[in-house]
Amino acid sequence: MRLKSAILLVATTLLAAPVARAQAPSFDLERLQLDPTAAGSLVIGDGETGPQGAWRLSLAAHLEHQPLSLLEDGTLRGRGAGAPGTAVGDLVKNRLTFHLGIAAALTDRLEIYLRAPVVAWQRGDDLTAVGVPRPQNSGMGTPSFGLRLGVVSQSDGAPLSVAVAGEVLPSWGTAAALAGNGGFAWSPRIEAGRRFSSFLLAAQGYALFREAGIPLLKGDIAGNEYGGGVAVSSLGKLRGELSFRYAVNENELSQSAEALAGVRWTYGPVELFALGGPGFRGAPGTPAWRGLVGLALIPGPKPAPAPAPAPAPASAPAPVAKPDPCAPGQAHAPEQCPNLDDDSDGILNKDDACPTVAGIPELKGCPDKDSDGDGVPDRLDKCPNEKGPAENQGCPDKDSDGDGVVDRLDRCPTVPGVAEHQGCPPPKAELKAGKIELKESVFFDSGKATIQDRSFGLLDDVAGILKANPQVAKVTVEGHTDSAGNAATNQKLSQARADAVKKYLEGKGVEASRMEAKGFGSSRPIADNKTKAGREKNRRVEFSFPAAPSK
Repeated sequence: MRLKSAILLVATTLLAAPVARAQAPSFDLERLQLDPTAAGSLVIGDGETGPQGAWRLSLAAHLEHQPLSLLEDGTLRGRGAGAPGTAVGDLVKNRLTFHLGIAAALTDRLEIYLRAPVVAWQRGDDLTAVGVPRPQNSGMGTPSFGLRLGVVSQSDGAPLSVAVAGEVLPSWGTAAALAGNGGFAWSPRIEAGRRFSSFLLAAQGYALFREAGIPLLKGDIAGNEYGGGVAVSSLGKLRGELSFRYAVNENELSQSAEALAGVRWTYGPVELFALGGPGFRGAPGTPAWRGLVGLALIPGPKPAPAPAPAPAPASAPAPVAKPDPCAPGQAHAPEQCPNLDDDSDGILNKDDACPTVAGIPELKGCPDKDSDGDGVPDRLDKCPNEKGPAENQGCPDKDSDGDGVVDRLDRCPTVPGVAEHQGCPPPKAELKAGKIELKESVFFDSGKATIQDRSFGLLDDVAGILKANPQVAKVTVEGHTDSAGNAATNQKLSQARADAVKKYLEGKGVEASRMEAKGFGSSRPIADNKTKAGREKNRRVEFSFPAAPSK
């Protein structure tokens, strides 16, 4: 019913505005802007520029899910987490775009770049029944041409690097594929970043000014946009990064935000990278999630030719060449020879945090520590200041119930037991030939068939024995009394007690068909009824069954 109501609402809106119904929405749906230079983050500029002659060529395949949906109120919105409204259908459900990026440093402070997206494929729901035509399946995206100028640089002693940038976006995209703005746009940007020993922080802010507002459905206009983002990235050949971007449209088409996680691996001049994460809020173009993989070529600047040495005066002796400090047998500091491995731990000096002491890759070349000397290194020791076995992750063994069996080997760590039973108490019953031998008596209230609580554990052990031994097909639950009192009364009481025990075992999962309850009164004494001790022994419950024939 909700879908039918939504279709009726949208149809009514479109009938009231026939001009809008006849046209598909026309605007650039793409919100992902990869940084062509990508010195710090794949999506957030860090204010660094140069060096002169450096360049980067990248190509990425980018998939986004649900970037544009038609809502019940007739508006078009993205489907990021927390987006308002209920969708009638997805105008674009899945979209594959290829991003080409080229950047080059003309000087140490000035870069130029080009971004060129191409929509290779997109699919969505058929919404022609409610007057919204399908967008074209593929087309050229809106390219952008930009300049980037470094203002200050951390490499020159500034506390951080800052750059300003600006780019123009001509109306060359395929509007019918939701890949063109249909008008000129330009975007200024400011970036800042700071490098630390092992990571980098970056932030940027931008504005997107459109020549004219872009009409959507139901009177919506996509106007100018303002936003920014922050990122943190590790350094080295294998890098990880986290970034967050946010944007708001001046015409209140909701907000757009996304959190992206990425990884990059460099081998020589080649870099492989991947990026992905969820979108938030509902501005058009905000997907439920996006992901991409890509390849970049980063050859770097050509080294400047070394100046020719000045000719030596005729009378001066020929200069003596200094020995290479990195040659075998030559003394040097680790920083003089970054590509050597002075401590022979398999990690080059440039990547080794402890270049003169052998270590392990997990600690960047520094040695493992074992503060408590228990043989478990601190990075794996959950109790680094207390000795303990490796089986307990370096923590001391505990014996919570004090029975001499440590908790990690104790099957009953909170109940005192014995080592023979892995820390559990010895069983109160044991299977023997022709009977189940009880280690203690079954206690009843005086003159009644009510089982006392203290006997529940004993009967639980009996139930466990019977369930674990299906070969005992029939067991007799025997009730016995002493000779005090009337024989008929004793017979009746013994039967009631045997019945009570049988009913208890049934409640513990023993089939009733495997048990028979019999009361024998005082007819089968096992001790002298003339003594108190003898009468206590004669008041008993026994379990018997036919012994298996011997082979």
